[in-house]
Amino acid sequence: MWEVDVSLVDLLLGSLPADVDAKQLGASVGRKVAVEVRVGAGKGWIGVILEEAWRKIFCGSGHAVKQSEDVFLICDPSFPLYRRHGECSPAVYGGFVGGLLEGVFDCFGVSAAVVSESAGEACTVTVTVFS
Repeated sequence: MWEVDVSLVDLLLGSLPADVDAKQLGASVGRKVAVEVRVGAGKGWIGVILEEAWRKIFCGSGHAVKQSEDVFLICDPSFPLYRRHGECSPAVYGGFVGGLLEGVFDCFGVSAAVVSESAGEACTVTVTVFS
């Protein structure tokens, strides 16, 4: 498991930390891997995580993503999908139905994606990848 602090600016600009890359995830193919990315939040929103940023995290720049719509992850108590005990579900806009639970990524696939609150105004995105 990797736990990396990533700012929204880093995600939007694509300048992700070096220790989150496809090579490390690729070396773990064949067993389930939980990847936690902590995203600095502001007043309920974790912000917008673009498809390009997801591709860099989970697939590397050389892999295609099946869906091209932008992915929005929201952690907001007022949002309808918000659940008790500090957890909230991913909300995906732009016509992409089914969310991250249907193997949206071409490279390894995604079996689970949960957004939960962490200390302060931060949220943690936990994604399990599989071969």
